[in-house]
Amino acid sequence: MATAAYPGWMIDCKTEVTKSKEWSTVTRELHAAIEQELTESHVAQFTDLSEAEKRLLMNRAANAIQHGDAYKSFNSKLSTFLDHYLNNYVGQQLLEEFPSESKTDLILHQVREGAFGLLRRWPEMKCKLHLCFNQNLPDRLRQMAWKLNLRNPKARSSYLEILKADPNSAMSVMDLDIIHKCEILLQAEPTFRNLSHNADILHAMKAVLSYHHARKNTQTSLVDTDYMLVIPFIVHLLTTLRPDQLVAENCRALLIEEYITFMATRPLYMKEAFNPESNAAMQNLISTVADILERHGSKLARHMQKTFKAANNLEGQEALLEGLKSLIRPMVRCMFVGYLTLDTVLYIWDQHIIGLDTPIYDIVPTMAAVVLKLLNQTLMECSTLYGMEEALKRDASSLTKEQFMYEINKHFYQDLFTILNKDHGRLPVLDPTQMAMPWSQWNKNVIPPNLTAQDRQQAREQRQSKKQRELYQRHEEEEERNRQKHEEKHQREQDEKDKQNLEKLLQQERQEREKHDRQTKQEIDVLKKEIDRLKMIQQPSNRPGSLSEPSSQGRQPDSPPRTSSGDDDRGDRKGAEKTTKDMLNHFANGARSLGGQSQ
Repeated sequence: MATAAYPGWMIDCKTEVTKSKEWSTVTRELHAAIEQELTESHVAQFTDLSEAEKRLLMNRAANAIQHGDAYKSFNSKLSTFLDHYLNNYVGQQLLEEFPSESKTDLILHQVREGAFGLLRRWPEMKCKLHLCFNQNLPDRLRQMAWKLNLRNPKARSSYLEILKADPNSAMSVMDLDIIHKCEILLQAEPTFRNLSHNADILHAMKAVLSYHHARKNTQTSLVDTDYMLVIPFIVHLLTTLRPDQLVAENCRALLIEEYITFMATRPLYMKEAFNPESNAAMQNLISTVADILERHGSKLARHMQKTFKAANNLEGQEALLEGLKSLIRPMVRCMFVGYLTLDTVLYIWDQHIIGLDTPIYDIVPTMAAVVLKLLNQTLMECSTLYGMEEALKRDASSLTKEQFMYEINKHFYQDLFTILNKDHGRLPVLDPTQMAMPWSQWNKNVIPPNLTAQDRQQAREQRQSKKQRELYQRHEEEEERNRQKHEEKHQREQDEKDKQNLEKLLQQERQEREKHDRQTKQEIDVLKKEIDRLKMIQQPSNRPGSLSEPSSQGRQPDSPPRTSSGDDDRGDRKGAEKTTKDMLNHFANGARSLGGQSQ
C-alpha cells in the first residue's frame, strides 16, 4: 500500500506487527478457516469465486476465528504496538515542533488521520464508523463517512456525461425560479444567515437543485423540503473548502452524487404526503415518538394529550398521535434543517448516515423525541397546538449538540447502538451454496444438500468443539509423554545410583577378602614354621644311641638301674607329641574356619 496515505507511526506499527508470532498464528488460523469454508461451499479453488463471493467467504472466516485465543492475543499485541508507536510519534512531535496543541489533541489528530487513510484505502470498512455513534465527527472524517455511505458512481458518471455532452441538459427549465427561491431561503431562514450573500454558495446550491429538478422531468416546482435538504451537503464541504471551490466541477459532481443518493434512500416518512406508503411510515414514526415520550417524559405526554384533545376533538392516545403529527411532521420531513443550528444538524445527520448500511436502524424518531424533551419546560407552558408549533420553531435553535449527546448517552445509547451493530459485518452477497440449481434433474451424480446458514453455523460450532477436544487430548497426551519421560529418567538415575552402590559394596567386599587372605596366609606361614620347629625338636629325642641312653656295657654291675630318669624321658616325648597333635588340630580348625570366611 502507498505509505504516503498513512501517518509514519502507523507504517512502523504495521511493520512490527507483521513480524510478530501472533500475526503468524492468526493468519494460519484464517487460512485454515478459509479452507474450511471452501470445503463447506463445495468450491475447489478460491480463485473460482467472484469478488463479492470472496469478500463473503473472507468475512465468514474472520468471524469464525474472532473469538479464539489467537485472535485475542493478536489484538492485544496490536494494541500494545499502537500505543507504543503513537505515543512515541506524538512525544517526538512535542519535542521537535513545539506545537500549541496538547498531547491529547495531537493523539486524536493522528488517530483521525490514520482512520481517514484506512477508510480511503478500504471503503468497505465503513461499518467500523458505527463505533463513532453519538460522537461529534471531525470535519474530514465526516466528509469521508458521507462520501462512503452516499456513494453512487452511476449518478456521478451520469451527471458528468450529461455535462460533457450538453451542459444545458443539466439545467432545469425552471432554473431562474430555483435560484430565486434559493436566495430567498438563505436570507430569510435565521439558521442560514452565515450562508447568505455569497454568490458561490448560491450557485452551487442552484446547480444541485436544478439538476435534481431536470431529472424529475416535471413542470411542477420543487417542494420546500428539497431546498432545505441540500443545505447540510453545502455546509459539510465548507468545513474544509472555500466557497469558490464549491462551483468547481468535481465539487458539484460530489454534491449531486450525495444529494441524489440521499433523496433516493431517505426514509419514507420524509417523502411527499400523497404517497400512501409515506403516510403509513409517518404514522409509525409518530407512534414511536409518542411511546418514547410516555416512557421518558410522561408529564409532557399527558400535557400534550390534554392540549391536543381540545384542538382536534379526539380522545386519549388518538389525540396525542394526531397532535404530534401536526407538531413534528414539518421538522421530520426536512430532518431538523431550519429548526436546529447547522452544527447540531450535522451531528444528527452523522448519526443517520453512518447507519445507512443497517436498514432497521432509524435515529430520527429518537432525535425528534429528544427535541421535545429538551423543550419540555417551554412546551408545558403552551396551552394550544399553535403555541407549541411556534415555540418549537422559535426555541429549537437554542439547543446544542452537547445536549443531544447527553440525552442519547443517558437514555437511548445502549438500545440504538445494539440495533446499529446488529448483523454487523454481514455483506449483502448471495451465498453460492444456497443458489438454486435448475440443471439438477440432469445430474446423475449425488447432489450435495443445500445447507442453511444455521446448519453451517452448527457445523462450524461442532468443528470448533471437536478441535478443542483434539487440542485438549493432544495436551493430555503430551503431558502423559512428559510424565513417562520424567519417570524413565528418574528410574535410570535410580538404577545408575543403585549400580554405583553395588559396585562400591563389591569393591569393599573384594578388599575385605584380600585382607582376610593375607591374614590367613600369614597365619599359615607362622603355623608351618612352628610345625617345622617342633619337628626339629622331636627328631633328636628319638634317635638311637643317643647320649641320653648309656650303653649297657659301660653300666656298673653292682649299680642299681635308674628307672626314674627313663620314665621322665618317655613322659617328655609323649608331652611333645600331644602338644604337636593339638597344634596340628588347632591349625586345621583355623584353616577350615578361614577357608569358610573367605568363601
